[in-house]
Amino acid sequence: MQSPIPLKSFEIVLSDQIVQIDCYHFAQLSSIDAVVTRCYTIAHDPMGKYVLVYNSKRGIWGFAGGHVETNETIETTAQREFEEETGLQLIGAKPSYVLVNKLDDTHAEAQIIFVGQTNNQPSKIEKEADESVNAIKAVKKDEIFELLDPSTAKLWQFILDYNS
Repeated sequence: MQSPIPLKSFEIVLSDQIVQIDCYHFAQLSSIDAVVTRCYTIAHDPMGKYVLVYNSKRGIWGFAGGHVETNETIETTAQREFEEETGLQLIGAKPSYVLVNKLDDTHAEAQIIFVGQTNNQPSKIEKEADESVNAIKAVKKDEIFELLDPSTAKLWQFILDYNS
C-alpha cells in the first residue's frame, strides 16, 4: 500500500529532541501504519472562543486531550479527556486530523485531533478540573498562539487555519 502524502510536516521539540510530525486528514488514517496513542480536542464555546487548558505537569497551555485507554474508542477518549480536563460537555466533535510521529523505520505513533464545540463557557465550570489541569480559559483564535508551546504553535495554527 502506498503511503499517503501529509497535508504538511512540522519539526517540533518533544522531550528535548527535534522530531518530525506529519499532519494528515483523518480520512487517511486507514492507510497510515501507526498506533493511535492520544486524542486531543479543539473546541470552541458559544462565543466562538477556543477552550485551552493549562497543564501544570508540563507547564504549558494546550488543547484538552490524553491517552487512549485499553478497549476505548478514540471518540470515547476525546469525550472523556475533554470533560475530565475542562468540566465542560463536548458537542458534535468529529475526528478531523491525524498527527504522526515516526519513531523509527517500523514504528509510528498517531494522535487524533477532534474538532467540536461546547455548550458552556469555561467561566461557568462547576466541576473541579482534572488534577493535572490548573486553569482553563477561552480565548480568541489570534490569542491562542501566544499561549501555546512555541515549538507546536505553527502546527496548531495550521490546523486551525485549515479547519476554518
